Amino acid sequence: MIAATATSVAQPAPRPRRRYDLHPPGLIYLTTSLFLAIGALNSQNNLLFWAFGLAVAGLIVSGIVSGSALMHLHLQREPMLPAHVGDHFFLRYTIINTARLWPLFGLRIEEVLPHASAEPPLACAPGGVVHVGPRQRTGASVRALARVRGFHSLRTVCVSTTFPFGLVRKSLFFDLPTHITVRPAVASLRSDLAARIAPTRQDDSTTRPRIGQGGDFFGLREYVPGDPVRTIAWRPSARRDTLLVRQHTTAAPPRLWLGLERPAPDLPDLDFENAVALVASVITHAARRGVTPGLLVDWADVNLPPVASAASTSRLLDLLARLDRSRHADGTRHNVRPDLVITYSDSSPGSGQVNGADAGAWAAHAFAAIVPPPPRRRRRRWWRLKR
Repeated sequence: MIAATATSVAQPAPRPRRRYDLHPPGLIYLTTSLFLAIGALNSQNNLLFWAFGLAVAGLIVSGIVSGSALMHLHLQREPMLPAHVGDHFFLRYTIINTARLWPLFGLRIEEVLPHASAEPPLACAPGGVVHVGPRQRTGASVRALARVRGFHSLRTVCVSTTFPFGLVRKSLFFDLPTHITVRPAVASLRSDLAARIAPTRQDDSTTRPRIGQGGDFFGLREYVPGDPVRTIAWRPSARRDTLLVRQHTTAAPPRLWLGLERPAPDLPDLDFENAVALVASVITHAARRGVTPGLLVDWADVNLPPVASAASTSRLLDLLARLDRSRHADGTRHNVRPDLVITYSDSSPGSGQVNGADAGAWAAHAFAAIVPPPPRRRRRRWWRLKR
């Protein structure tokens, strides 16, 4: 699942670096050409001299024809969208060929990830474009997999081609720095547990009315083109000599405060990531059901009150993407008490439950019991397979 928030702006590549490489087919071709040269010198056979000349010409053409055309290529990175752990998404680009005559063929596009001993946070498969004509632009994409939650950097994009004979690989390296936010994994919740996502506290902040389409009168404001005619207050408009519109109140949606328990120093990383993913799943499910979520994490100095908007939900998920377990704030106590607290271990005696019947605390230790299992594929009978 990908949200609709952009984290970068497309910019043209400044002066790409160029490189030529001989990959295995080119090495085999070069070795064969050397044997032709040795045979032609030893035998003084004109046919071998002609074959060696054609081999050298093919090598030169392979490096010059597409190499000079590749220098007229410009690459732009499209705006990056946040992703979730475990989701496949696409990194999109715009390829511009500024040459007047020379087209481009067989382009290969890949992200150059920094080399590290640990597993990279993103796994990117190379993409490609078959043809870009002169003075044309086209779109390209690279399929990627988000592995680790966090705020990750991408910088270098490599565009290469082996056209026309596949002997020499010509590469351009574009410096396009950007960042991508990888949010926690979001899973569907069990139906009986999803029904518990409702605030248990009714206070003034939860039931405060707001402007809407309700029946109670809220106030007057100036008319804006597009307002329904039936909402115009004619008598007040006549007194003020300007059009005024009546505003009504509606009940605010219910609010749900979420909390996350402080992790112990010896807590495995997998348990902590499961807890963060569970918080993200509850936030997403609550927003879909019309419940406004808020987040309160004292040990990380996080206090985001519930706001009924899609931008607020995206802000909560982005904050969870950057949540660091090693951060220890002063733990300032707030007057708000969370309605649902995500813990790490199940203290109830029941097996496979989420803290028993307690709706105020869910344990990430039972994450497999919170998320419904995938549907089982029905096996077809042997006679149906045979038919």
